[in-house]
Amino acid sequence: MKNAEELLRASAWGPALTAEEMEKAITGTFERSFAPGAFICMKGETVDYWMGIIDGLGKMASHWTTGKTTSLTGISTGGWFGEGSLLKNEVRRYDVMALRESRIAFMNRSTFLWLLDHSIPFNRHIIAQLNERLGQFVGMIENERMLDTDARIARGLAALFNPVLYPGVGEVLRITQQELAYLVGLSRQRVNEALNALQAQNVIRVEYGGLRVLDLDAEDFGQIADSFPRQEWKAELLDACFPAEPRGRDRGALRSLVPLYELMLEVLDIRAQRHEPLQDEARARGEGLEVGDEVGGIAVAQVGKVR
Repeated sequence: MKNAEELLRASAWGPALTAEEMEKAITGTFERSFAPGAFICMKGETVDYWMGIIDGLGKMASHWTTGKTTSLTGISTGGWFGEGSLLKNEVRRYDVMALRESRIAFMNRSTFLWLLDHSIPFNRHIIAQLNERLGQFVGMIENERMLDTDARIARGLAALFNPVLYPGVGEVLRITQQELAYLVGLSRQRVNEALNALQAQNVIRVEYGGLRVLDLDAEDFGQIADSFPRQEWKAELLDACFPAEPRGRDRGALRSLVPLYELMLEVLDIRAQRHEPLQDEARARGEGLEVGDEVGGIAVAQVGKVR
């Protein structure tokens, strides 16, 4: 994106604004450029702006006076941040640093609050963004406590493709291995090992100047396939990764479906051990179907299957 106005118009809520509301948003927003390593905003300062990344990459982190630091998340092109602190009217609780040359849009507090008061689409977007951000941080805690390093890096990459929080990313994430190392709090060498492993699994492809994610949900269903006792089903389980397109609109609830998916597989496994008919086979038998009969115009090749 070229400037703050283009970011405003390209944001998910932008096209839904009236001409008056868009004019108000443009008037109340300015932009600034930041060099790599510069602080876009700092912990403890008064929050006067809602910020969006026109172009670049930021890191949300917390730096303690003891010298300890922790990375919270990355913020990529098209993403807005800081709405929580504005709504709570409190000092900022985190730092945001530019990991590369970045241009940032600043919408002042009065404009932000005016849009909340006058635009239903803007309200809905802020609610959706707060919900996505909450889910993101709950997932981060889960990842830190339960996943190995390679899986944490995979989840960290997938988070940067969130279509609500970062709609401007596209299918290729323009990020270097060093920038990714800063985001996940690991060494560049360790990140390189993890990326090579993910590339070998056809989850990502390392390209010049960035990473192309081939399967955003591979870390969910791939782990299930690896741990499932019936390895003869592994190929079918891996085929269950969906949606097929990295920017698919139906993303978002897949992680919450994993426990249900695992339970369904356990039931299927138990029924298979008991030599009980599975659902399609039981249905076919219950309806008295034989080989050669048709279901919806498709001939039954064998009980439980069609050709």
